[in-house]
Amino acid sequence: MDTVLKEKKRTDTVILVGSRFGDRDRQLIINGARPIRLDRREFMILRILGDFRKKSDEFLPVSEILERIQLLNAENSLAQGLDESTGFWVYPVAGDVYVSVAGLRKKLEAVLPASSLIEKGPRGEGYRISVIPAKIFISLS
Repeated sequence: MDTVLKEKKRTDTVILVGSRFGDRDRQLIINGARPIRLDRREFMILRILGDFRKKSDEFLPVSEILERIQLLNAENSLAQGLDESTGFWVYPVAGDVYVSVAGLRKKLEAVLPASSLIEKGPRGEGYRISVIPAKIFISLS
């Protein structure tokens, strides 16, 4: 079981690069290794977890991840002059988050074997990035 009860102090440098709403050039760079290409959902989840990690050591529940996705979806739609229902991730559900996190872990494992960049909290507590906040850089164009 991959449940983590105490914080791991990882000192990896994590750089997330992409556009504001993850619609192009989405990549993750860890410790200067080759960039990992991300799909839009993976990018948005990492962006949300990275932003949250800079403010808190707590796990972010999936329900709150979904709320933040909906807020970013609405912000994106308004920025493009579209109806809110036409955003980048229409009707997000918990299963989407679980699938995206699993995909991220698989991509991370290919670059950093035994990586636990994304920690899963005790049942119902959600996810967090294990890297210390000072080592998380998010560059949005």
